[in-house]
Amino acid sequence: MRHYGWLTDEERRTLFHREPVEFDLDSEVTTLGTALGATLYMP
Repeated sequence: MRHYGWLTDEERRTLFHREPVEFDLDSEVTTLGTALGATLYMP
């Protein structure tokens, strides 16, 4: 799922310290852990 898909590249660079990146089951464990942790704080 990609949020903020309507933003231009420049707008995303302004909003995010580090732009979101895609990940999947083959991604590094730390990336998956961070992504899972982030879901705990979503309403």
